[in-house]
Amino acid sequence: MIEAQKKLVEYCGQLAKGAKAAELEESFIARFDNLANDAEKRQLVVPVVGVFSAGKSSMINRLMDSSLLPVGITPETSLAMELHYSSEEYIEAVKDDGSTIRYALKDIKTLKAEASQYAYAKAFINNQHLKEIEPLVLVDMPGFDSPLDTHNKAILAYIDRGCYYLVLSSVGEGTVSRSLLRRLNEIDALGRGFAFFLTKADLKTQSDVDSLIAHYRDMLDKEFLSKHPVVSLRNESADKVLRVLKAIDENAVFFRLYKELLNTYCGEVIDAINIKINASKKDNEAIAAVVREMENSIFKLRQKAEDETANMRCQYSGGMVNDVVNEVGRTLGDSVDELVSVAKSGNEREASSRFNEIVRTSLVSALQRKIDAVNQLIVIDFSKSLTELDKVMKDLEIAQNYINGIANKIQSVFVNSKLVDSDLFKTMPEKTDGSVDSDLFKTMPGETDGSNVGGFHGKGSMLLGGGIGSIATRLGGAGLAMLFEPILAVIVLFLPEILGGLAKLFGIGNNQQEQEDALRSKFLVEVFPQIKHRLRDELPSHIEKRVSQLIDQVRLQFESRIAEQKAVIDKEIAARGERGAEVEAKIASLEKIRDEVKAINDQILEEAV
Repeated sequence: MIEAQKKLVEYCGQLAKGAKAAELEESFIARFDNLANDAEKRQLVVPVVGVFSAGKSSMINRLMDSSLLPVGITPETSLAMELHYSSEEYIEAVKDDGSTIRYALKDIKTLKAEASQYAYAKAFINNQHLKEIEPLVLVDMPGFDSPLDTHNKAILAYIDRGCYYLVLSSVGEGTVSRSLLRRLNEIDALGRGFAFFLTKADLKTQSDVDSLIAHYRDMLDKEFLSKHPVVSLRNESADKVLRVLKAIDENAVFFRLYKELLNTYCGEVIDAINIKINASKKDNEAIAAVVREMENSIFKLRQKAEDETANMRCQYSGGMVNDVVNEVGRTLGDSVDELVSVAKSGNEREASSRFNEIVRTSLVSALQRKIDAVNQLIVIDFSKSLTELDKVMKDLEIAQNYINGIANKIQSVFVNSKLVDSDLFKTMPEKTDGSVDSDLFKTMPGETDGSNVGGFHGKGSMLLGGGIGSIATRLGGAGLAMLFEPILAVIVLFLPEILGGLAKLFGIGNNQQEQEDALRSKFLVEVFPQIKHRLRDELPSHIEKRVSQLIDQVRLQFESRIAEQKAVIDKEIAARGERGAEVEAKIASLEKIRDEVKAINDQILEEAV
C-alpha cells in the first residue's frame, strides 16, 4: 500500500472516530469506512493508447524484456489487457457479465483469437519491471481503429479508471492529428495526465526526430494548460518509458481522486455537529417545530416526485435530445474535410472508425454536459419545495442556508462519484413502511465482494452498475456510462448500415477534386442527416430513463440527508433530562470534536495541491 493510501485510510479512521464520538448516525461513520475500503482496493491504471500498429505491444514487450504480447495482430483480435505483477502466472479473461475464464500465460494467442468473446483481460505476470512500477498497472489497449464494438467497449471500461495515460504515435504521422487530439482532449477533460511517445524513431534521422519532438511539444503546450512529456522511442530498451512511469507522483495522483469527496464528507459531519450543538441550546417547543418541519419536508419531497416526475422528465429531457443531436451534427460538419480525406483513401475500416470516433466523442461530451446541467436543475427544483424548512432552521438559529448546504453537497457527490468506485454512491432503498433508510452508503445485497471494482461489467461495476438491465442507482459517471453503453451499442449497429454505400464512391470521378466533391456532397446531404435522424430516434428513450433516475436519486439524497439530521435532533430530544452543567459539558465536547474534524479537513485540502 502506498503512502497516500495509508494516509487516506488513516484520515477516514480518524473522521469515523470523530463521528462516533459525536454520537452521529451510523451512516456518517459508514461513509468513511466505505471510502477507506475503496481506497485500499484502488489500483492506479495506466492505459497505453494509440492507433493500430503504433507500437503499443512492442513497447510493452520491451518494457517487460519479454515477447509475451503478440505483435502484428489484426484489429479483430484486439483486447484490452491489464498487466499485473504476480508470482503466479496466468490470464483471467472477463466477459461482459463479469464471469471469467482462466488461460495459461502461454495461451495468450489463443485468447487473442477469441477476443470478441470478452470485455477485457487481466494478465498476471512474474516480471520485475511490472513489480517496479507498482501500484501502477499498465493496460495494453486496442488500437483506435479497432472494430467499433471492441473499441467502444474498451473506452467505456477504462475512460474513468485511467489515472495517467501513455499515448503512442508513430513518427510517420508527422503531427498531432485531429483524431488524436480528440482523444487527448477526452483524457484532459477527466483531469488526467499523459506522456506522449513518438515510436519507431529509428525510421528517421536524429535531426528529424528532434524537430518532430519540438513540433509536438509546441502543439501540446498550445492545446493544454499543463505540460506533458514528449519522448522518442527507437527499437531499444524501454528505459525511457520506465523513467516516465517512475516519475509519476502516484501519491498525488491517488489523493486527488478522493480529496474533494473527503472534503464533502467532512463538511457533512461538521454540519451535523453544529446542528447538534445548536439544537441542544433550544427549548422543547422550538426543537419540536424543527422536527415537524423535517417530517413535513420529507413528505413534500415525495409528493413532488409523485405529482411532478412526468412533467420534470418532459421538461428536462425534451430539449436535451435536440441540443445533443445538433451538437453532433455541428461536429460532423466541422470535420467534413477530415472525413473526406480519410474516405477517399479507400480504407473502409478507417473511414468507419473515424465516423465512430467523431460521433462518439461529440455525443458523449454533449450528453455529459447536459446531464450535469440537468442534475443541477433538478437539485434546485427540489430545493424550492423546502423553503419553509430552510426558514425554520434559520429563524431558530439551528443552521444558516440549510437547504443550500445540502444541495451543494449532493451536487459535489454527483461530480466526485465519477472519480471513485461508484458502489459508494448507491441511493437508499425505501423501507417497507415508506421511510428512508438513513444508511446512505451501505453495501447492497450481492455486492459484498468488491469484485470487478471499477470495471466494465458485472456486479460491483463502476460503469455499468451491475448490468445494463438493472435500475441505475449510482450517481455521476456510473449513470452516464449506463446511458452511453446502449447508445454506443446502437451506433455500432447503424453506422455500418449508413456508411455501407461509401465504397461505391471510392475512385469515382475523373480526378481527385471530383471524388472529393462527391464524397463531401454524400456526407453533407445524405450521411450526416441520416446519423442525426437515427440519433433522434434512439436518444429519447435513453435520456428520459436517465432523467427519471436522476429525479429519483436527487429526491432520495435530500430525504436521506434530512432524515440523518433529524435523527441527530431526535437523539438530542431523548437526552433532554440532562442538567445545565451536563449540557454545557456536552457542547464543549462537541465543539472540540468539530474543531478536530476541521483540522483534519484542512490537512486533507493541503494534500496533492
